[in-house]
Amino acid sequence: MNPANFSPRWLWRSPDIQNIPEVLEPVTSAGKVFTMAAPPPTSHNTPVLFALDEATGGVAWQQPVPDPDTGSTAFGLGPLIPPAIAGNNVYVARTVNTLPPLEGRIVSFGVADGAPLFLPQNFPELPAEFGDFIPPGSTWIRPGYMTPRGGSMILNVNRDGVRSFAALDQVTGVRTPVWGSCALEPDHTQFAGAIAVDGNDISYVATNSGLLMPDTCETIASAVPLGNGMGPAVVPDTSDVIAVGQGNVVNFDTAAQAVKWSAPATDTDAYYGSPAIAGSTIYLLNSKRVRLEARRESDGEVLWTWQAPWSDDDSFFGNAVASQNLVFVSTRKAVYAIDTTSHAAVWLYPYPGKLAISASGVLYVRRGPGPSIGNGLAAINLH
Repeated sequence: MNPANFSPRWLWRSPDIQNIPEVLEPVTSAGKVFTMAAPPPTSHNTPVLFALDEATGGVAWQQPVPDPDTGSTAFGLGPLIPPAIAGNNVYVARTVNTLPPLEGRIVSFGVADGAPLFLPQNFPELPAEFGDFIPPGSTWIRPGYMTPRGGSMILNVNRDGVRSFAALDQVTGVRTPVWGSCALEPDHTQFAGAIAVDGNDISYVATNSGLLMPDTCETIASAVPLGNGMGPAVVPDTSDVIAVGQGNVVNFDTAAQAVKWSAPATDTDAYYGSPAIAGSTIYLLNSKRVRLEARRESDGEVLWTWQAPWSDDDSFFGNAVASQNLVFVSTRKAVYAIDTTSHAAVWLYPYPGKLAISASGVLYVRRGPGPSIGNGLAAINLH
């Protein structure tokens, strides 16, 4: 990627800033970008899924994700899960009742035209809380996400304070059993916001005990807890799985059933967010030093670091994403592109946000909210 070729493409905000101002993290598929426009947590307006044209930012289609026809006794919206893609469909889960009987709801629409795949299906748990990940030491909201696995969408859920996972059929939306004898054990109720699935369809969950493989209920033990992170990441073409949680980083060798290396939290180091992986290098956000660390995947050695140029740029926001020659990170002030050879910032976008890169080479920045305008989703050409 050549930063000289970067240019803004479009900026999109919810068309109903008064009632559904919040824009959730996007996913992309088949030339479209999918995001939820949602109300504030204390209100009870209906969230809407938008399919945006990746080239123009225009709305290709939109679909509400309503309460049941009988209405809801919930106070406020409750947990809402950002969209996820599986095959030719996009899926969204939300809360429809936070009072007994607790209920969540899943819906799915065709990527191409927004046609419903099945009628809205309720399930007897709440989707686990979704929210922006805040660095250690600040108020923190647990993130929740869906992951496709086999013919299901796997979602972390909560019922009466007991955390587990629900499997929701991709074709019908029906709730089916998943790992019932494993995920409900008391020492597994503190786990990260999503599962990871490798190329062999094996699942991994980061917990305070280590890396749980719920298909067999085996755990690779860790000396440090990992339960409040965003979920583990599978390192491509290896048997390694990396998890970040509670300020700690652990690389698990799943073939050897052992910890490969770790970087525990200390008085001067704490890690958060999701690691970015490019080739044999892992990119991590060190929230205490406010620096990006490039570590060798095989042994965890720090290869180089980068820090924001201004002393008052004192925290990260969101996640890191990496290409072959650039790493993109967001501080609370701006998004930077860091050259992996010179280790210097070679491009800046003057708004912070969560980051994603689509298959067609567009950087998406889910910008933080401003006064009376809600969040914004910015699309930036990378070539």
